[in-house]
Amino acid sequence: MFGTLMFSLGNMASRKNSGLGITPVSANAWGMGIGAFVLLIIILVSGQPLVLSTTPTYWLALVYLAVIGSVAGFTAYLVLAARIGSARAGYATVLFPIVALAISTVFEGYSWTPLAMIGATLTILGNVIMFWRPPTSRVIHQGSVRQ
Repeated sequence: MFGTLMFSLGNMASRKNSGLGITPVSANAWGMGIGAFVLLIIILVSGQPLVLSTTPTYWLALVYLAVIGSVAGFTAYLVLAARIGSARAGYATVLFPIVALAISTVFEGYSWTPLAMIGATLTILGNVIMFWRPPTSRVIHQGSVRQ
């Protein structure tokens, strides 16, 4: 629930930033910088050791997640939110786990369970319901057509 609350607050901040003319790249940079600083403070206060791996696989994965998964991904999302609105863009993010499971199925051999299939079906159905607009009906009134 906390994650959903934070996501919703982020969408509202994105909407306000867009209205103020702040570019998605600037908003993304500030958000990630503040987030990194807060996480560093939490690590230091909690006494957890800050350990970095020296393996090339770790660093390649970190660079990929930072550049593609975070910078490019969040910037694309902020652009989408600015264009179609944060409410509609938020519903699109519900599909991300389904896309991840599909990719995992192809590349990692993920086996779909009945519960996962029900969840994916409900997610897609929920999006269809949210975006479906009933057809407008035409009413003839005194020789004119109204919609």
